[in-house]
Amino acid sequence: MTTEHFDYGVTRYWVDDGQIAVIATEGHMNTPAINTWAEVLVDTVRNAPATHPLAICQDLTGPYQGFNAEIRERLSDLYQHLPVDHPVYSAIVLDNSTMRNIVQLYLRRRKLDRPTMNEKTFADTETALNWLRQQTQQHGAGV
Repeated sequence: MTTEHFDYGVTRYWVDDGQIAVIATEGHMNTPAINTWAEVLVDTVRNAPATHPLAICQDLTGPYQGFNAEIRERLSDLYQHLPVDHPVYSAIVLDNSTMRNIVQLYLRRRKLDRPTMNEKTFADTETALNWLRQQTQQHGAGV
């Protein structure tokens, strides 16, 4: 497994023979760091195999992680890059339970706009990856 390293502590690697992308961040909340994270997400969407559902695990357990208006705005932009006729699964790992609840409420509202988008928050990466594996296996793309 090769880990790609980007500015501001953003990393990406693929698991399960390239079926699931794992993107992690140290959680820097400045504009350049948020832009780097967003660019890696867009690149992941563009380069993901079209033969199975898009599955991304976002490990946002970095020590400086937050959820602010700028991130919400960038997320709205990112949704424009997602396929509209292809299942998308995003597991978001947050170790702060209050932030996890806030993000989950935000995601419920977004689901109304894009029915093929399936997002869920988790407290740890392994549980998140297991959920993504279950979802992709339902579409015949399991490993």
